[in-house]
Amino acid sequence: MSLVKNEWMKIFSKVSTYIFIAFLLLAALGAAVIDYKLSPDETNKDWKQEINADIQEQEKALEAKEISEEEKAAIMEEINYNKQLLADNINPDLNTNWTYMAEWTTSLTSFVTLFVVIVCSSLVSSEFSDGTIKQLLIRPYKRWKILLSKYITSLLFAALLLASLLIFSYLIGIIFFGNGSYSDKI
Repeated sequence: MSLVKNEWMKIFSKVSTYIFIAFLLLAALGAAVIDYKLSPDETNKDWKQEINADIQEQEKALEAKEISEEEKAAIMEEINYNKQLLADNINPDLNTNWTYMAEWTTSLTSFVTLFVVIVCSSLVSSEFSDGTIKQLLIRPYKRWKILLSKYITSLLFAALLLASLLIFSYLIGIIFFGNGSYSDKI
């Protein structure tokens, strides 16, 4: 446990850790601004009629003789998707913090992976570049315990970044889009 605590202190002694957390906050904020600017001003009240009209247009497009089999398959897939939206009563134009999080937060998790890889690789390499590996290895800890503590710290850091991203996204989503219902289907 003391080795994990020691590695945790090493991570937070670096400025890059705080830069990564700030980047996640700014990325979540930037995604919310983009989504807010690109989303329609009002949620369409007649979305079911609009989807039915889309289905009718797509069925007319299927009857055209000059479209290829690939285009027919794509149109059929879109028709089936629209019919599924109607069957499940899912408004595709609904814009709440939950739709924002479903759309953007999953995309931003790749940054969490990238940052964890950067920090974790520096956990081992900095021991050699700083010359502290010799001091670490002369202690009564076995090598597998030292490496295990670095691995556990890496997992904890990944969990911290992921939790930070989720919290940032949730709060920013509430600010921009409102809380939405827990029972809304997205």
